[in-house]
Order: sequence, then C-alpha cells, then structure tokens
Amino acid sequence: MSTLEVRSTPAVGSLLHDMAMPLDESSQHLLAQWATKTSMVWDAMVHRDRTLCYTANERETLRKSPDIPDLTAIWVGRGNLVTTAKCEGHLV
Repeated sequence: MSTLEVRSTPAVGSLLHDMAMPLDESSQHLLAQWATKTSMVWDAMVHRDRTLCYTANERETLRKSPDIPDLTAIWVGRGNLVTTAKCEGHLV
C-alpha cells in the first residue's frame, strides 16, 4: 500500500464510516491528495474512450509531490441517507 494510502486511512475511514473527526489544515490537504489520486485512477480506468481530465504530467507530479493540480477543486460533505460516493470531473 502506498504511503499516501497509509497516511490517509484514518481520515478517509472515519469519514466513510460517518464518524465525526476534526480536520485540521494538514488533514484537509492529505484528504485532498487522496481524493485527487482516487479521481485520477477512476478517470483513467472508467473513461478510456475520451480525453482524460488529468494529463500524464499532472498524474506524475501528484505521485512525486503533495501538490494538487491547478484547477482542481474538492468538496467533502455530509448528508442524510447518502449511501454512495460520487466522483465527477469536468474539463474546463
């Protein structure tokens, strides 16, 4: 398992199990890295018949550093009766 996966497991696991936890700036950035990585993997695996949202350079940069690509926005929210996660990307 990658270092990012190991480091993000407590925050991601708590959120997925609907357990409240404080998210300081460091935790927020770690969660943003994990969400971006997950979106990149989903984008590359599911949508092979179109242009990918992230370039190879952006994927490589995230692999090597904690920098989130420009024009990337991540929203994390909580709602009642939500049983699925949603991942969506748009080319700008």
